[in-house]
Order: sequence, then C-alpha cells, then structure tokens
Amino acid sequence: LVTYRDNFQKRASEEYGKFSERYRELSAIIYLDGSDLAAIDATDGKLVKVTNSDSNTDGDTGASFVVIVKKSENGHKGIGFMPNSPWSNRLLAVDADGKPNFKHTHVKIALIDGEEVSGISELA
Repeated sequence: LVTYRDNFQKRASEEYGKFSERYRELSAIIYLDGSDLAAIDATDGKLVKVTNSDSNTDGDTGASFVVIVKKSENGHKGIGFMPNSPWSNRLLAVDADGKPNFKHTHVKIALIDGEEVSGISELA
C-alpha cells in the first residue's frame, strides 16, 4: 500500500467536513492495477475488504474495513494506492521508533458482498 495526498479530497474535507458523504467517496477508496483487480475477481466500483497484514514489521495494526476499489490509470502490479485519510492511516504500519510507514505497508485485499463502505466512526 502506498498513500498519497489528493487535492480534491482535501477540499471536500474543508468544504463538507470529514464526516461528510463527499469526503468518504474520495477517501474510502483503493486504486489497483488491472491485473490485481482480475486476480481478486473484482471490477471497478466493487467493494473490497482491506486488511493490514504487515507481518514483516511490528506494525500489524489488525485493521480491516471495506472500501471501494477502482482501476488505477497508471497502476503498478502488486501496489495499491489510497489517498491519505482516516481509512489509509488505520492501515499504516509503524516502525520500531513509532514512525508510520506511508509507502510500504503490506495489506490483503478481498472482494466482498453484502457489506457497505466502512464509515469513519467504524475505524477506531
């Protein structure tokens, strides 16, 4: 997982607030390469469960939640992209010094049915 800053999402936060539907639409999302979408049998706009699985560090947060998956226009196989948000921050691995790892957190992604996108209040 790699996180990034998104100007549209930041503006939605400022205009509507972090608990708004618009902010959630722009934040509770993960972008994957087309081959990664195919590997989990997902298509653009489907719901996926993202789980922190960073067993390579002490940073396994145990976090798991539902977001929308979208095909990345410039995807890289094996790398998911999420905007900086409460959703992506919940997944971030932390190194031995307590510093978050914004670029190399390992996650598992699985297609799911029958659930809704996790709300910001469900992330605690």
